Amino acid sequence: MERPTRRRPVAALSGGLALLLGPAPAVACSVCYGGSEGSLLVYFITGVLMSVLPLGMIAAIGVWYLRSTRPRRPARADG
Repeated sequence: MERPTRRRPVAALSGGLALLLGPAPAVACSVCYGGSEGSLLVYFITGVLMSVLPLGMIAAIGVWYLRSTRPRRPARADG
């Protein structure tokens, strides 16, 4: 019994298209310091933001938890 050989051309074509349409290599990155001073400043600010954001999220969750578990004060009766 002979195996169908139709899959080989389809696999070759799809593999070739994947290589042609795949991402191109990067020319330079911020780590290489190939950019201008402005892009280095933006890179630094983005790094600080990505470092601080998870800590801020954890702090916000902690504040929310503490506020939700705090006993409620009874309303004062004015009058």
